[in-house]
Amino acid sequence: QEFTDVAVAASGQQVYLLAFGQPGDETDNPVGAPAWLTKLDAANTWDPGALATWDDLNYDSTALRGPIKGGISPEGSCYFYTDVVNGSTSNLIGWVASSNWDYDPLTYQLYLTLDTSSHSVEDYLVLYDTAATNPVGYALVYTSDGELSVYQQQGTAFSPDPLTTSGAQNVTGLLWAWATPGSTMGTPGYAFQQATGTVLVDEAGNVAQLWAQSKVGQNQAAVWLQNGLYTVNLLDINGILNIVQETSNQGTGTWAPALPVTPGLAAIYGVPTDPNESTLFAVGLDETLSVLTLDASGWTQTQ
Repeated sequence: QEFTDVAVAASGQQVYLLAFGQPGDETDNPVGAPAWLTKLDAANTWDPGALATWDDLNYDSTALRGPIKGGISPEGSCYFYTDVVNGSTSNLIGWVASSNWDYDPLTYQLYLTLDTSSHSVEDYLVLYDTAATNPVGYALVYTSDGELSVYQQQGTAFSPDPLTTSGAQNVTGLLWAWATPGSTMGTPGYAFQQATGTVLVDEAGNVAQLWAQSKVGQNQAAVWLQNGLYTVNLLDINGILNIVQETSNQGTGTWAPALPVTPGLAAIYGVPTDPNESTLFAVGLDETLSVLTLDASGWTQTQ
């Protein structure tokens, strides 16, 4: 078994894993399916799952594909998505996972088609609302020209025209995004990086320049939202975790100075698509895994 990419999406007791590459050998994968969807049946037992062919995935095997990512819809459904490049066009496509292995275990959806003749897609985050009747869904796309565009979900797909009230220029990295289920604000909350530091835009459209010493790259930021106030957790270039806390959400918001918490970290992860959980998963420079939690008594780190 040779895997080239793996993504996990979990909601409650639903834990799905989608793996790309060459799952199995000629005996258990006679059609040469490029992907395998499985789920946890118990705490340490993975289901045999289902293989997905190119027809199931609904894209050309010769197309260039970006990283596979996972998400959870406001309804609690697990989904996966990626970026597929065909010539001068880039398509954000996705699949909603199902445990019906015999029929349609991955429901395909074309989210968004972009003209990338003059620039390429560098990164993307899809917040998908599987209900699609009154969606709170957004697609955020960071391109090689330094633009970050936000597209609003309309039905099962996303509007081809970005929102005029959101987005940014001179962006160097896309970090995080969130949309509160049932929100009527019309924009998501999201964080990105510029040369001058980390920027957070809340769901009301308030823009805050947070910190100029954060490390550039993936898995270097996680965001919490408690009692209407944000806490942004950032790694600096020395591997020290720092937190920047919002102290007021009136107007453009007021933020406290960055507070160092713990050193020796290479990457941090928050609970995916839910900033209401004050838990971090941290990978150390020594390749250990820790859980960081914050309560009234302070920080606790459990390896």
